[in-house]
Amino acid sequence: MSKYEYIDSQKNDPSETNPVTKMCLWLAVSTSGFYHWLKRPQSATAARRDALAARIHRFFDDSDGTYGYRRIHADLAAAGTECSAELVRRIMRDENLIACQPPRRRGASSSGTSPTSTPGRDSFIWPLSLTAIPSASWVGRSPTTCAPNSSRPRCATPRQRP
Repeated sequence: MSKYEYIDSQKNDPSETNPVTKMCLWLAVSTSGFYHWLKRPQSATAARRDALAARIHRFFDDSDGTYGYRRIHADLAAAGTECSAELVRRIMRDENLIACQPPRRRGASSSGTSPTSTPGRDSFIWPLSLTAIPSASWVGRSPTTCAPNSSRPRCATPRQRP
């Protein structure tokens, strides 16, 4: 938000009692510059963004608020409106259009258990392998160093035998 936009928003606020001249003085801008800014016509970019924001609102309302910026961008492209996905995302953020996705459906499997859990998996106890405990010769070495006195590099972690 520019200084002029801030002054304009405060000027139109009924609870604000400070005159425009004081606000311009506090923000270090000229009063004539503020009034000149007010009389300027809307730029072509701002007009295009406003028209695009109206179309984005229409597509968002048609989807009952579930479409995000990617789907709305695809709808705009299908309708023949050229714009980037980043512009759609930025306009949606500025307009506070947040997609409300329906919650994930987590159905039960046919056996009545959760589809993500495996029977017996949570109760499995992993056996402790004694080969995973470092010996005195391996203390102080990183696992990526090669074994000493070896013709070919090997991992420093001892292998477990089946």
